[in-house]
Amino acid sequence: MELIDYRCKNCGADIENAKFCEYCGTKREEGEAPSQVQDIAATNVVLVVDDIFKITGKGNVVVGKLEKPVSVGDIFSLTDADGNHIQNVTIKGIEAFRKIHDSAEAGDNVGLLLDFEGKLKGEGLTLRK
Repeated sequence: MELIDYRCKNCGADIENAKFCEYCGTKREEGEAPSQVQDIAATNVVLVVDDIFKITGKGNVVVGKLEKPVSVGDIFSLTDADGNHIQNVTIKGIEAFRKIHDSAEAGDNVGLLLDFEGKLKGEGLTLRK
């Protein structure tokens, strides 16, 4: 049996052959063909947030796998699981494999230090262009 690369219509996360997205809870329609599922490369999703850490005095760090390249100083829209804009955020730092970087490429697992000082919580958060 061939595995089909499904992407969540809502947040763009890879949901493989699952019936729903583990990040935002969107259900895949029964019998939905891959051509009907939005390809993440065609979306503006840069990162689907896997985890969030608060560093006192510095800000919030979001962790996940990049879908598109980023650099320190880039500005993105932080969105909730429904795609609603929360706030524009700037990347203040990038860390991957315990090393500080000025930029990171698509496919890298990274921690991004954001200038967002509020409390971040919930599932399905994404950074979008």
